[in-house]
Amino acid sequence: MMGRLFLALTIFLVGGSPALADRFYVGADVVTTNIEASEQGLSFHDRPIGLRLHGGYEFTEIFALEGSYVESGEAEDTVTVGGVDERWEAELSGYVLSFVFQTAMTTPNLFTKLGYYNGEVESTGPRGSFENDEDGFAAGLGFRHEILRNIAIRGEVDWLESELDNVWSAGVGVEFSFGN
Repeated sequence: MMGRLFLALTIFLVGGSPALADRFYVGADVVTTNIEASEQGLSFHDRPIGLRLHGGYEFTEIFALEGSYVESGEAEDTVTVGGVDERWEAELSGYVLSFVFQTAMTTPNLFTKLGYYNGEVESTGPRGSFENDEDGFAAGLGFRHEILRNIAIRGEVDWLESELDNVWSAGVGVEFSFGN
């Protein structure tokens, strides 16, 4: 559902009017995601490389609404169960809709994000495959530094509320803004 909402918002902002499109931005980041889980004395931990695609609309110089698609990449770890080592894999993916609060007076532009996450965690191992749908809060801190007109380098750290113990990501990428 979040994917359809994000797509509808994008079509509205880009196709609705040239004046609206002036404040629209899109970007892509390479991220490393910390994935930790522990259940019944078992421990899983890895930091795979994944991606984040984002797009947003700046309503003012300090406030924007942003949608993102995040994919953690495939995390792998060996878990010891009853003295036997088992290889498990896990991958997190989903959508985030966030309110973005940014500084318009600093270079680079600093921002913080608060939002809602909706996604799933897929895990596979010798005992089968499991999929868990999840949703919860999301938060992030980052910077945006314009290197050319309408092109910026962007870096951020995000935290996602998850059934897993500790999910956060750090990434850097490129952002393109339309208009001025």
